[in-house]
Amino acid sequence: MKEPTEIDGPDDESDDEAAPPPIKRRRSPSPQAPTMQDGEQVPNLDGGDQAPPTRPEVDELGQPINPLPKEPITDFSRRNFFALINYLRVMQKICKNKSHRNLLLVQYKSSNIIRKSLKVPQPELRLYTLKLFKNQVPYCGRKWRQSNMRVITAVYLHCRPELRDEWLAGSDVDAEIEEALPLEQALRSLTHWFNVRRYPDQMAPEIRLAIQDERDFFKRELDKLEIWNDPAAAAAAAAAAGGGVGGPGGDGSGGNVVNGGGGGADWGEQQPQQLQQLQQMQQQMQMLQQQQQQQQQLQQQQQQQQYQHPNGSMAGWG
Repeated sequence: MKEPTEIDGPDDESDDEAAPPPIKRRRSPSPQAPTMQDGEQVPNLDGGDQAPPTRPEVDELGQPINPLPKEPITDFSRRNFFALINYLRVMQKICKNKSHRNLLLVQYKSSNIIRKSLKVPQPELRLYTLKLFKNQVPYCGRKWRQSNMRVITAVYLHCRPELRDEWLAGSDVDAEIEEALPLEQALRSLTHWFNVRRYPDQMAPEIRLAIQDERDFFKRELDKLEIWNDPAAAAAAAAAAGGGVGGPGGDGSGGNVVNGGGGGADWGEQQPQQLQQLQQMQQQMQMLQQQQQQQQQLQQQQQQQQYQHPNGSMAGWG
């Protein structure tokens, strides 16, 4: 085998397929129609006099990619534009200052979908799209930020900043992620019970049955303890158990109004016992409530432990 005697020159090097293409410092010129030597345009061979106009597009910063039309565009769907702008606006209001919802948008990679709206040269459509990007930036990784610096620059240029706005720094992101799921669950429950209270007829019948079952929780607990729910029935049963109207020569279990015997005295003696039973019942109900609170706290802790951020650990983020 012959050994190389000289260092391989630049002509002998093989092109690396993984090497990135060179960065263009300027945009490539737009393709123009070929012209003849006299300056006249070459006719189209397909039979048409002119090529169909291209759709106007802009980049992330709002600079036109292709030449804009000289006259305003009038043949477009106003309804579609209006619906899309309102959709983005409502979505931005729903996700603003909501960590869990923004994390879901990042998890489902919504940036690849809403990025298409930035190509449309419509100011309001681009504004609400950039606001959605602004909500997601604190929860995106460093790699995403490096590859989308033009989008971040557009957010700086077009979105109005707020006082002490730290959307790019993301200093307290770890603390927000830990509290995101419990806060979202609490907000959903408050919204649900508000709708149930204000609009009970519009709620589904299954939900109303579930609400009734939850209201009957204490009644079921009292039934388990075998305590009478009706005070009048309890008093009548106690009086009947104490004795009726007895004769004058009885053994003392009966009696009349004069000598004060019979069930009246027994009912007076049973009042402290019923008070003790009521106190025991209250203590048992308090213990049940404490157990329920402890179970809810354990469930929340387990959910927080199971919750993981879709992009992995948040440590070391910018």
